[in-house]
Amino acid sequence: TVLALVESGVGIALVPFVVMKTKIKKNLAYLQLPDESEITRIGFALVYKKSTASVATIKFRDLAISQYS
Repeated sequence: TVLALVESGVGIALVPFVVMKTKIKKNLAYLQLPDESEITRIGFALVYKKSTASVATIKFRDLAISQYS
C-alpha cells in the first residue's frame, strides 16, 4: 500500500482524510490539509515518515501547506 511505501522511507503521500483519522501506521506523521473547495468533500492529508523525511519531502510538504492554506 501507499502507507507501506511511505513507512519504508520512499517518500510522501496524499491520502484521504479518513486515513489520517485512523492512523493505522503510528510511526508516520499525518498532516491535515484544509480544503474549502466545494468540489472536494472528502478532505486530504499528507503522510510521511518524520524520522527520515528528506529535504525533498519537507519541501513538498511545505508547498502543499502553502497551496492549501
